Amino acid sequence: SIFLSAYFISNEILQVHAAVRQEQLKLGRTRATRRNFLLNYYSDWWNVTSSLNLFLIFATLIIQMAFIAAGKVNDESDKDAYIRSVSIIASISMPTLAIKSLYYLQGEDNSGAMVRMTLKILRGIVVFGFLLLILVVTFATALRLLFVPVSPSVDCEEDLVFERYDNAM
Repeated sequence: SIFLSAYFISNEILQVHAAVRQEQLKLGRTRATRRNFLLNYYSDWWNVTSSLNLFLIFATLIIQMAFIAAGKVNDESDKDAYIRSVSIIASISMPTLAIKSLYYLQGEDNSGAMVRMTLKILRGIVVFGFLLLILVVTFATALRLLFVPVSPSVDCEEDLVFERYDNAM
């Protein structure tokens, strides 16, 4: 995993260098401002997912090295915390790695068109999902307001469930 991380870091450094160069040429100066560079570099969501993936991979490696350096890997009481912390960060980095692989698949002749078409479809689904979420939340709130009991009785267990639900909201 260290060699794979080194490859991704070198690729990211080359992309950052290209973004700095592009910003310098666009501004016509020899030194680009940091804010303009960051806005230019992170305006592309591929760079955001790539940077997030590198950060999560390094966080996983640092946690592993910290546990190994402290000698807590062999201790049974700390082994569960080690496995839990590493697996949580690794499980977050897996979707970002899959998204990053889509970036590389765009360059292939056979899969490039399919990846671009899938991304366009997903953009439409995101808008639809957001609208669906708004509708579900508003109708759930309306139904809750319609069917909430006026005064809960202690004898009726169903009224107590509504009271607990009302307190949760």
